[in-house]
Amino acid sequence: MARKTALLLILALAGCVGLQGQVDHVRAPAEAASSPPPSELPLPALASDQARVEQVLGMEGDKLWIALAARPAGIEPQVLLTPRGMRLPSVSGRCPLERNLARALVVFLNERLAGQVMTLEGMALTEQGMVADVTLDGQPLLQRLESEGLARPAGSLGWCP
Repeated sequence: MARKTALLLILALAGCVGLQGQVDHVRAPAEAASSPPPSELPLPALASDQARVEQVLGMEGDKLWIALAARPAGIEPQVLLTPRGMRLPSVSGRCPLERNLARALVVFLNERLAGQVMTLEGMALTEQGMVADVTLDGQPLLQRLESEGLARPAGSLGWCP
């Protein structure tokens, strides 16, 4: 049976090549070749109390180190963020579960950031970095993270049993 399948595959591939061993080329219409590639849609402008996150670099305790693609004047391009209203697992947590959840959180956020916008609103600078309300592509981040088991509302119990 495998020989028969291999023979059919060879015959099918041979049919793609002319008798002289030349591949037939399909040409695109001339107007298609001269038109520019489609451009990405521009991102919406940010208000003065917003920033756009490009990447989550890691964690320090239960805070996120983030790189900002767009930010107001006076905000550094990399900043330590405490998302307002949520409790995140800590990379220095008491148990392996909490530490692993913190690592998974960074991976999850970076995967979700591809092609989307994580926006910080109502930013306030503190001695420990920045506190802000966080949305991911227009939806509160807490909702997404809570459904994945990667965050809880502020004031919730810890992660370790």
